[in-house]
Amino acid sequence: MREKGGWGWDEALRGLAGKRGAYILVLSLERTSRAMIGSLGWVDFPAGGYGYVGSATGGLAGRLGRHLRGRPRRPHWHIDGLLALARPLGAVYGETDRRSECPLARRLSLHLWGIPRFGSTDCGCRGHLFHAADPETIWRRSMEAFRSLGLTPGLLIGPELSGLPRDVRLDAK
Repeated sequence: MREKGGWGWDEALRGLAGKRGAYILVLSLERTSRAMIGSLGWVDFPAGGYGYVGSATGGLAGRLGRHLRGRPRRPHWHIDGLLALARPLGAVYGETDRRSECPLARRLSLHLWGIPRFGSTDCGCRGHLFHAADPETIWRRSMEAFRSLGLTPGLLIGPELSGLPRDVRLDAK
């Protein structure tokens, strides 16, 4: 999956072309930061790992590609503000036609600290962004959340495998 001159998400994303589903974007924030997040105002982000739950009814490749390539030129969603600060490490995803974003967020909220209202202003969830001390916890809890809903988790992983638990199978589909 490495391309000449560095990591290219495009090659990894090609395998998701035409597939719909839900995802949990895994990010790493090196130091505690503060950012203006749209209608939420100023939000404090402790250093550590983050998992952002989203849906991709229009296609996993397009939505994840937008997030994994970093901060977009024109911010649209709450996650765009965090992408200005944090490094995307990859994603856990599940192919499904069911609306699974909110059930995944509820599962993660049982084990992880959530950022109130982040990414959930259009639903009744407390939030769709979750924090842990390290990315490894985010990877593990994300895979558990998909499995708990009867979805097989797929992995889209960056070049460093940063924070990926050693016992996670890299060929999980």
